[in-house]
Amino acid sequence: GFGGGWAINLKGETEVRIGDTADNRSGFALGGKKAFALGDRASFSVVAAPLKKESIDGPDCQGSGYETRAAIGTSFALGGREGFVNLEGAAKSRDDCNRQTIELTAGIEIVPNLNLTVKGWSEDGAFAHSEKVESSLLYAFDSFSVGVGWRQEVSGAFEEKGLVLQAWRSF
Repeated sequence: GFGGGWAINLKGETEVRIGDTADNRSGFALGGKKAFALGDRASFSVVAAPLKKESIDGPDCQGSGYETRAAIGTSFALGGREGFVNLEGAAKSRDDCNRQTIELTAGIEIVPNLNLTVKGWSEDGAFAHSEKVESSLLYAFDSFSVGVGWRQEVSGAFEEKGLVLQAWRSF
C-alpha cells in the first residue's frame, strides 16, 4: 500500500485442466485499490483493473477488458482466534462478454499461522451461470502464505471440481 488507503492490486490466475491440455489458461489483472475504514475492524474497498492475457472464465470470454470490484468486510476474535467475513461484488467485461460475480468468504485461525477459509460465489452474465463453493487451508509465514483447497461447482450448470493451490504475499 501507499498510505491513505491506496494500494496496488495484482491478481494472477492459472487454470490447468487435467486431460484437456488444449484448454489451459493464464491471465492477470493489475489495478488500483482504495480502502475506507469503517471503525476499528471493518472496511469498504473498491478496485479497478484492466484484464490481460487469457480469461480463465472459458473460451467464450476472451480479449482484453476490465474488472471493477467493491467489498465490505470485518475481522473478529472468536474463542481467542482471529477470523474474518468478507462480501464482494464484481463486474468484468471483455470485448462483448460481460459477467457479474458475488462472493461471500469467511475464515478463522485454527492454530497459530494455520487458517481455514470457506467461500461461496455466484457468477452470471454472458455464456455463464455458475455457483461454486471452495474450502482451503492456508499456512502463514510472516507476510507470505501458501494454501491448498478444493473447489466444487454446485449449480449443476458445469461439472467443475478440483484442487486449488494458493500463494499470497502481503506488503
